[in-house]
Amino acid sequence: MIAKACPQGCGRGSCERIKAVAQIADFLGLSFGDAFEKSPAQLLQLLSLKAQDSFAEAKMLVETHSMHAVNIARILAESFLKVAFSFSIICNDQL
Repeated sequence: MIAKACPQGCGRGSCERIKAVAQIADFLGLSFGDAFEKSPAQLLQLLSLKAQDSFAEAKMLVETHSMHAVNIARILAESFLKVAFSFSIICNDQL
């Protein structure tokens, strides 16, 4: 609703970013204020902990906030490595 109130070119990008942070805060169980104080990279790190469940929110964050590609790649690589490491521990425990 907030994004519809802002016509194109009249702060619409800011409205989209606020909407994204509000949705991500809700998804993560954070207050809007707590989520708004975090950088986009910090929010993406928190979303990456939820893996596939947070794909839509992570995509929205990357589309609405300015982030360097190398930072996005680092966060996603770290998340992947954590999951792979956890999976290898589980597999080794079952042997």
